[in-house]
Amino acid sequence: MGNREVRIDLRVRARADRRPQPDTVERMPLPRAELCDRARELLDPESRRRPAKRLPTPPHPAAARARTLTITATKRNFRDRVDRVLRIGSIVLRVDDLQRQAEFWEAALDYVRRDEATSDDFVLLGPKDGVGPNLSLDNVPSKVQIPPRLHLDLYTQDQAAEVQRLKALGASEVHWDKRPPDADYVILADPEGNRFCVVDVGRDP
Repeated sequence: MGNREVRIDLRVRARADRRPQPDTVERMPLPRAELCDRARELLDPESRRRPAKRLPTPPHPAAARARTLTITATKRNFRDRVDRVLRIGSIVLRVDDLQRQAEFWEAALDYVRRDEATSDDFVLLGPKDGVGPNLSLDNVPSKVQIPPRLHLDLYTQDQAAEVQRLKALGASEVHWDKRPPDADYVILADPEGNRFCVVDVGRDP
């Protein structure tokens, strides 16, 4: 009789042990990070007193790519600035009469002589404000080439007035049979026959 009661007690206790405990079973779904924290607390109650160690979050691939593109663009801009260090500083024109040509082009362009770069056989003319290319006159006899391999295009808002002014300074008009009737340029030549164009930039497109 006593042994039977012991067996009943053991069965009851076993069934009681198999019942889920409210402290160890979680019915509600939790986020992964919080679930890991709960599991760590259950395994190690002392962990509640210690701050959890969080690994640094890796940067998003898009952010890393944006930073790489920024660095690449900065390097490319620096290379572009280095590649563009060249500019037109002076256009050299060979002349026979240095003094006469210097007077003509000085008045034609409203340039001034740069005394530091002027000698008996060379004159350097430049803008008064220093903005724009210089015109160098080199006293080296040479044959004028027709048509020229290189010529100047002078821009103006008042083509007719500038053509008349240049003619008064000693320029001559060149008539070219292939020039279109509606051309926006007039061909002139300086006192030594070096051709250049006066381009009307004030005309409506």
